[in-house]
Amino acid sequence: MFTTHHIGINVHDLEATLSFYKRLLDATLVERMALNGEELAFIRIGNTLIELVDSGQDKEEDSSASSIHLAFQTNNLTDAIVRFQGQQIKLEEGPYHLENGWKAVYFRGINNELIELIECPSTKDYA
Repeated sequence: MFTTHHIGINVHDLEATLSFYKRLLDATLVERMALNGEELAFIRIGNTLIELVDSGQDKEEDSSASSIHLAFQTNNLTDAIVRFQGQQIKLEEGPYHLENGWKAVYFRGINNELIELIECPSTKDYA
């Protein structure tokens, strides 16, 4: 029912981070977008999709830099939400409906890790 979709990290300077990964790891830019005041960029390194999240905060103000989340793709987000909530796991954020057709929600795992469940239109596969 689930496959890994991407790994997300918070960054302080999106342009510098893009340059760093392109220069050092031959990353390719897949897509850029904005969501809730944050600038997002998806890059591919080999078979791995990485989401870079720039909140626009200065490094000194943003204590969440380098935090990660795990994103798992599902074919039916509604069923996945029911499954998580059925295990008494509280919805942390969402659902979000992104401009590219994705739908996403966030839960906290048992170790306080952020878990994203994402449903993507079948017309665009990042895997």
